[in-house]
Amino acid sequence: MADLSSITLPASLNVAGVSGQDAKQLKSYLYQLTEQLRYVLANLDSDNMSATYNAGTAAAGVKLAELTAQQRQDFAALRQKIVNTATKIAHDYQSAITVAQDALKAEVTEQYAAANETTQQSLESLVDSRVTQTSREVNVSLSSVAALTQKTADALETLENTQDTWFRFTADGLELGKSQNGAASPYTLRIDNEKLSFLRYGSVVAFLQYNRLYVTAAEVSDRLSIGGSAGEGFYDFITTATGLGVKWRAN
Repeated sequence: MADLSSITLPASLNVAGVSGQDAKQLKSYLYQLTEQLRYVLANLDSDNMSATYNAGTAAAGVKLAELTAQQRQDFAALRQKIVNTATKIAHDYQSAITVAQDALKAEVTEQYAAANETTQQSLESLVDSRVTQTSREVNVSLSSVAALTQKTADALETLENTQDTWFRFTADGLELGKSQNGAASPYTLRIDNEKLSFLRYGSVVAFLQYNRLYVTAAEVSDRLSIGGSAGEGFYDFITTATGLGVKWRAN
């Protein structure tokens, strides 16, 4: 997932057709939006997902997971070697705001390239974020591409990893989705002021609403407890050597 902490906004938002006051309000809004997205990314992980979601994600798999642990380690070591010994380094940062008749678009792009002519290896990375606002929704997409190329005696080998994450704000709430190496995840997350929903191919498979959780399948690894709200104790459903058991617990 892309890191929003590296995203900054241009000092000036002078755009033809936009007044100074409108530009100041626009910049303030984009700052607030960035802070909100940073909070979401910092607090969303596998612990927030249901067991069904985590199991499905693991089963779906991504192209990067096809690399063995040793290959990933070699990739990281080679990447660091290129950065440390690069004879040519290029770093480019661009930002732009476009005002159209029906949409407001903001784009921030950071591109980094390092090449070592001695070892004939190169590393390129691109991080791109786009914010599009219309009268009906605000769509935020984050893209990260890393490509490592090395020339061997017989061939030119390229390892590439592409990640895309999008956030969509609509009247119905906030939606989150992701794809990796061109393969879209079948799972999305939708949040509004009353419900947190987990979707698979557009259909809700689990949701948390008010003080109740609805899920098609649940897995409890240790203990399931049911008890009164007045401190009357709990009935614990536990696993035993002979099967499922129920045990009373005072507190």
